[in-house]
Amino acid sequence: MDDYRGRPIGAILEDPDEPGVSPPRPSVFSVHSAGSNALDAAVPGDAGPLSDPLDALDVDLVDIASSAGELSEASRDVSTLRDQRRDGMVAIMTNMRATRPEIIRAVPARHALWICGQAFRAKLDHACHLHKYSRATRHIDEFWSHSWHWKPWMKSTTALFVSNGFAAAVLGLFGAVLAAVLLQRQVLPVDHRGWQRWFAGSHWTVLFGTLTYYLALIFWPSQRRVFLDIICIDQEKPSARGEALLSIGAILKSSSRMLILWDRTWMARLWCVFELAGWLHSRKQGTDAKRNVGARPVLLGPLLVTSNLSLVVILLGAELISTYGPSLRGLAAYLIPLSVVLPLFLILSHVGRAFCRSIDDLQQALATFSTGQTKCGCCDAGHLDANGEPMACDREILLRCIELWYGDLSSFEVHVKGNVRAALLEQLTSPLFLYWHVVGAASPVMWFFLGNPWWPLLTLTGSTEHVLSILNLLVGGLTMWLAAIPALVLLSLMLAYLLRRQRSYFAFDILCSMMVVLAGGFVALASIAGGFVFQTMGLGALAVNFACNLCVALACGFLFSKSRRCALAI
Repeated sequence: MDDYRGRPIGAILEDPDEPGVSPPRPSVFSVHSAGSNALDAAVPGDAGPLSDPLDALDVDLVDIASSAGELSEASRDVSTLRDQRRDGMVAIMTNMRATRPEIIRAVPARHALWICGQAFRAKLDHACHLHKYSRATRHIDEFWSHSWHWKPWMKSTTALFVSNGFAAAVLGLFGAVLAAVLLQRQVLPVDHRGWQRWFAGSHWTVLFGTLTYYLALIFWPSQRRVFLDIICIDQEKPSARGEALLSIGAILKSSSRMLILWDRTWMARLWCVFELAGWLHSRKQGTDAKRNVGARPVLLGPLLVTSNLSLVVILLGAELISTYGPSLRGLAAYLIPLSVVLPLFLILSHVGRAFCRSIDDLQQALATFSTGQTKCGCCDAGHLDANGEPMACDREILLRCIELWYGDLSSFEVHVKGNVRAALLEQLTSPLFLYWHVVGAASPVMWFFLGNPWWPLLTLTGSTEHVLSILNLLVGGLTMWLAAIPALVLLSLMLAYLLRRQRSYFAFDILCSMMVVLAGGFVALASIAGGFVFQTMGLGALAVNFACNLCVALACGFLFSKSRRCALAI
């Protein structure tokens, strides 16, 4: 959650005698357990006059704070009441209690990601209709924390892969298998003797796989209950919005996991940092907290999309080249394929280097984290509302809450620089994390091998020879998909990380990306040549080839992970 709200939480500190406010009973909030320290916060005397009152907030914070037995009844001037209201808000937020049970809401991930992440792109004025998709709940599966100061399409794409990526990979494979079955039954047209038709067998399997993959990625009906601020907080009613902000501690406490959609502005937004502080505090900062909080750089989604679509284009082109390649002569036989493949791999290498930079930026932001460097929307606006009137600042309240949770701000900063940094970077550099993302993005390779030309021949002849040919091709496909390509990508990723720094001149930057492509190309050619050799030696040799490539892939992932963790001192 960030500064999309239109007014700060400090606006609740406005005129205490505002008409139409009906205070709840103290027992609803149970602020006594917050302790006397929760009411020690003070507002500087030069905070200035406050305006733009919250017209219908059903929370009388003076009564709440008074019920804790900490407020003096002697003085009721405006400045004192403002201080008392701030103390009351701090008491509610640090106690992690909701103003009322139904204020804790969640939305199914399918609605949060509907229309390719419409919620991330929605403006505050047009987001009111999204609230109807949320439901009151006592348990939230995942709290999505993000900054509203970054590109929405990157956040939504990454969230799509986090939520639906596994389902998309599985259904994409099923789609390719369906196409293979239809080929075997001769339902789909293909000429296995000369590949003279435009849609050869692998075209069908790749197209079916691609279609089902992206349909599942976008429309998979995920039932995971998530908290996404712009949907789960009512943007139409100021009173409900104010209550939700006061109850943010209870919302965090009700969440099983926390997902940080990380970009370079996230650590600079105080509300984002406050969410992390509250979530860790609600888990007592133990092992469970570190295991269940995860960060995903927002560039992860675009990288996976680029990788997947690049492979789709290359594999579709491979069938066309196999069909029309013999008719090409001279340099054209090499330049035409290169003109398609090279730009795609250059783009992929460029995005991969940017992803490596984002991981590096994350670790540097965590290692140098300081609450003093964070910002609020009210601070960015100079503490003036849209009408030019002074408004209160969230900073005093949020930092006071963090102090009460951790003893002081420096303790929280040490915790973030140490345990939190180690936990997040261990996830992002985990060999299995890297391996499974590569396997998911490389799914088109297996789709391609499922479309081999032996399916129709098997139907026509039923020959055992054709069965063995199909098995050889399938084992070769599994070797490429699950072993050879992950090894190639992880080796290229090591080089991309070494060359991650963005160069001052665009030509030098492209040259660095080209070096990654060339290195990966040599490894790919060696792997393909080895595959052809093993192909002639029978099924047993192919199985050995698969095992060797898989060991290389896992070893590459382990070495990359180990080297990064040593370099980052985690």
